[in-house]
Amino acid sequence: MNNTIKYNDYFKRQFQLIGKQKLLKLKNSKVLVVGAGGLGSNVSHQLANNGVGTVGIMDGDVVSLSNLHRQKNYCIQDINNKKTTTLTASITKNNPYVKINDYPFYLIDDIQTTVFNKYHIIVDCTDNQDTKFLINDLCVYYQKPLIFGAIQKTEGQISVLNFNNGPSLRDAFPNNSQQTNISCEELGTMDIVTSTVASKQVVECLNIITENQSKLDGKLLHIDVFNHKTNIFKINKKSSTNKFKPANN
Repeated sequence: MNNTIKYNDYFKRQFQLIGKQKLLKLKNSKVLVVGAGGLGSNVSHQLANNGVGTVGIMDGDVVSLSNLHRQKNYCIQDINNKKTTTLTASITKNNPYVKINDYPFYLIDDIQTTVFNKYHIIVDCTDNQDTKFLINDLCVYYQKPLIFGAIQKTEGQISVLNFNNGPSLRDAFPNNSQQTNISCEELGTMDIVTSTVASKQVVECLNIITENQSKLDGKLLHIDVFNHKTNIFKINKKSSTNKFKPANN
């Protein structure tokens, strides 16, 4: 009973805004975040602080000095430590009412892919093209909605895919060319870009959980952060093929 009272106090302002039923939906939801970098570290914290009850974080990377200017949930003392483990400690220190599942490894075909089936929604926060398509195919296979996010320099893209029988990433980019395999490590980026894209990914995730109308279901939002320009493109569903096949099939 005491924990319930404290939980209600923790989310008091949010309770006033969205009400008990939506807050309960968030508390009972499970979201997997793939990637714990500029997007993923922001997304994971925001999901927890907005009431999502269970958050999984998957990434095999460690914290480096060049991460810190935009991955503000890490600090100097965290350098060379696993990102997922560090992020888990940071989130639970601020919010003791969330369950964090730590997956300190990279997503590799046929390895730990069944993790996807434990969650209601998958959020793609990676910066590698091949990984993004693997995440998409896993979401199609396990019938999970995907919140897609990508950044390049000062621009970002966000979409809600594989939701309500909607299009997938392979429909949006049939030639696998939505971006090159050049990462932000080579092109550079800034916190204002990753924070903007991450926040919009979280908004769409919360919309799905609380059964608000998704604004980006089957659409691709393109943001030019520095110039305050946005464009939304409709994605037409085609006869795209899911290329993931589990090893035991």
